Amino acid sequence: MTNRILAPTGFSVVRSHEALRAELPTMETAVSRLPGLGFRFGAVIDLGAASGTWTAMAAGILTDSKFLMVEALREREPLLQQRAQHAGPRLQYHICAAGPRHGSTSFLVTDDLDGSGAVTREGARAGQMREVEMLTLDELVSSHQLPGPYLVKFDTHGFELPILEGAAETLKRTDVIVMECYLIEGTERQLLFWQMCERMQQLGFRCFDIVDQLYRPRDGRLWQIDLFFARCDWPGFKDLGYA
Repeated sequence: MTNRILAPTGFSVVRSHEALRAELPTMETAVSRLPGLGFRFGAVIDLGAASGTWTAMAAGILTDSKFLMVEALREREPLLQQRAQHAGPRLQYHICAAGPRHGSTSFLVTDDLDGSGAVTREGARAGQMREVEMLTLDELVSSHQLPGPYLVKFDTHGFELPILEGAAETLKRTDVIVMECYLIEGTERQLLFWQMCERMQQLGFRCFDIVDQLYRPRDGRLWQIDLFFARCDWPGFKDLGYA
């Protein structure tokens, strides 16, 4: 109605980017929906935990689950240790990178830490290269004696495929995967989001939710999204109705 009134003047009312973003689903609302969708997790594994803020959010919702925060940067350990001590045995952490085998991997450490990730030495263009311990997800689950079924969250900056290589046994008991995916090319191992959907389908998982759209500031292009995957045999996929 307002824009019809304004039409003769050549002006119109549009929603601000802030208002549009406020209407988008968030990670917290998506995690909050999981129990109502029938999901129960023995343990939640936070890969690329950083300072543990995602785990802190999810632990307040999934109150019956244990949590393991996996983070490669030793600079993050004091905060993770503090969170674990405050929460008690329900929260654990491990300082290492997750990957396809037991050993070590080259890790690019950026000045702000947030852009850090496992890369080849040729892929490092800025920051500092460091060798960090690497364990498979299967090893981490076994050593921390984590009960299934699992929710596994990936914030691993293009290292998803190598991690999945080392997670064959864990994936058999995983019901939900939350994965940061991209719409703009990055590292040589990084799949774009539709390619990741195809790969996850091959592993037996389908996307059922999308949250936290991130847009590139300089031109407004959609940069990344977080996808929620469930096992292909999840009963929710059989419900084809709308209302």
